[in-house]
Amino acid sequence: LLVAALSLWGAREGIFPFWAALLVLSAFIIDATATLIRRLLRGEKIWQAHKTHYYQRLVQLGWGHRKTVLWEYGLMLVSAISALWVVRQTIITQWLMLSLWIVLYSLLMLWIPQLEEKNRKQ
Repeated sequence: LLVAALSLWGAREGIFPFWAALLVLSAFIIDATATLIRRLLRGEKIWQAHKTHYYQRLVQLGWGHRKTVLWEYGLMLVSAISALWVVRQTIITQWLMLSLWIVLYSLLMLWIPQLEEKNRKQ
């Protein structure tokens, strides 16, 4: 709640664009949103407990909590650094960076099911 409030305040005051705050938190936002949409499309009850978030799926694949969390932290660090850097760049560079992140997250979301399939075959 505090991060959301500070993000809205910073955007309103013109300190940074709101999308920069979203980029910093994008690992959580993308995981939660994609999981929710996937569950809705499957007709699952979204209010019930589950283990289908991408980070949970990595743990179930044998990555363990430590490795998964470290990768998540690394992803958040890189997204935060890119957000801090790109807000000082041209609008074209900002759009390119956002596009790059969309591609990166898309690839990650395709990669995890491939890991699961490979794990099933073993």
